[in-house]
Amino acid sequence: MAKRPTPPTADAPPRAPRKAGRPTSAKPPRPRAVKAKPAPDAAPPPPPPQAEAHAAEAFAFPGADQRQMLETLSMNLAKAAMTAQSAIAEAALSQADRPAALSPDPFNVGPAINSVMTSLASRPDKLFAAQADLFNRYMDLWATTTRRAAGDETPAAHDAKLAKDKRFRDPAWTENPAFDVMRQSYLVTADWMNGLVSSVEDVDPLVKRRAEFFTKLLTDAFSPSNFLASNPVALKALAESNGESLVRGMQNFAADMERGAGKLKISQADYGKFVVGENVATAPGQVVWRDELFELIQFDAATDKQRAIPLLIFPPWINKFYILDLQPENSMIRWLSAQGFTVFVCSWVNPDKDKAGFGFDDYLEKGIYRAVEKALEQSQAEHINTVGYCIGGTLMGAALAHMAAKGDKRVTANTFFAAQHDFAEAGDLLLFTDEHWLNEIEQQMDAAGGVLPGAAMAETFNALRANDLIWSFFVSNYLMGKDPP
Repeated sequence: MAKRPTPPTADAPPRAPRKAGRPTSAKPPRPRAVKAKPAPDAAPPPPPPQAEAHAAEAFAFPGADQRQMLETLSMNLAKAAMTAQSAIAEAALSQADRPAALSPDPFNVGPAINSVMTSLASRPDKLFAAQADLFNRYMDLWATTTRRAAGDETPAAHDAKLAKDKRFRDPAWTENPAFDVMRQSYLVTADWMNGLVSSVEDVDPLVKRRAEFFTKLLTDAFSPSNFLASNPVALKALAESNGESLVRGMQNFAADMERGAGKLKISQADYGKFVVGENVATAPGQVVWRDELFELIQFDAATDKQRAIPLLIFPPWINKFYILDLQPENSMIRWLSAQGFTVFVCSWVNPDKDKAGFGFDDYLEKGIYRAVEKALEQSQAEHINTVGYCIGGTLMGAALAHMAAKGDKRVTANTFFAAQHDFAEAGDLLLFTDEHWLNEIEQQMDAAGGVLPGAAMAETFNALRANDLIWSFFVSNYLMGKDPP
């Protein structure tokens, strides 16, 4: 039988309260062993003074010279941006009073591209093969890039082809791996796109040629060399000049916009360096006839004895008479005079609105026939030899056929320079002679008072060789900030 608890007496000390949750019979917990903390490692030795100096230099704030360079660069970039914005604003104001574009697609490119894409869509097997070809080309590119990163400098199979491209000849394109990959990626894609369009077989040949021509214009325009951020040569010039190259480039841009009266008219030469009679057209000659259509210039033989039959040259309407007398070293006029020829050159008038009614027959009757007549009178000869250059040769060919039909034998021999007669094989110029474009030309001429602006003709010929006549000057003049040659 259990004992009853003895009640505490009044004199007994109070008991300590029990801990909650612990029975009275529980044993007290064993004390846990406290792990000794490892002794701290010995403090690292202080860095040598030289290392501290290098670290301080690495994290030091820019010095006075560096701050000045950054400030100059920032100021020049801002100045370049303001110059470009001002030029564009002036161009917008000058264009405000002009009529809107005559046609959103003057070259009729849209239907040509649509025909090519429709043909490709109807041949999924061909399209799949083209996609596989592009994939393989990129795999080859990445394989070559990987090998070069590993130190293998063996040239790729297409390197010889790339070396011929003048846009990427500067070593900066290959020294930096990022720009090298960018360059090769662009060339792979551009070559693939142009080849894909050329592979189409079931569309009209002229339609296909138009699509090929404008696809090449597009791929040429998107070359990484044409953009400041992706052109290492331009970026190097920007860094070395603290932004002054871009300032000069935007000043060139503004000057060309002003010269084009609101349209970009890229300078291809420093026109102030060429003065007629001083360093251009220096062969001694004299004007012996002038009328409303042309001047006839005579260059005497530079020999004691002169040839009996003179020579009459008809240059293109869009060129000056000195196209064959640019410099003394390569002047054909001087060379012919040194061979004993009396040379006549037809210098065509630059037509304005009062010549709007002149046609091909007027240039034949009042140009070719009258020039032959006056040259024979001036030289007191009975026969003459002629040269027809470009459209002047086309006109001369028509005149010779007309003379032959009439029995006119005054011209004994003729030479053609780059003159076309069979326009069935006119090359890329065919793209500018279809009905759609001729209608556009007529509208442009009507808007200009009956004549075709010279800028429109220049733009057409520039487009035939866009890389040489547009983009090379765009990069040099604007991105590099160089003056035209």
